[in-house]
Amino acid sequence: MRDTATQRLRFRPGDLARVVHSINPALIDQVVVIEAWRHEHGRWAVHLLGGPVLGVTLCARDPVITTKYGFRDSSLEPLPSQIEVLSAAKANRQPQEGPAH
Repeated sequence: MRDTATQRLRFRPGDLARVVHSINPALIDQVVVIEAWRHEHGRWAVHLLGGPVLGVTLCARDPVITTKYGFRDSSLEPLPSQIEVLSAAKANRQPQEGPAH
């Protein structure tokens, strides 16, 4: 595993991401909001937007139903922000033609 001090992290708190790798199949494709980088675990603390999911706690491995999870940077795929989506849609919009005469 690469040292997190030299690893370039791809997210900031508030970013949206999609889970692409997890040992829990219920978490794959879940959309999350990035909350904070947890140096002690080498993972992003995230909040699931799709509601709570059954999982296990990181340290004690106890069962839990929660919307709070931790993921490695490589287990998440960045999603464009709403501003980026709207900007791209505006840039791709074709000018409308007037009525034909």
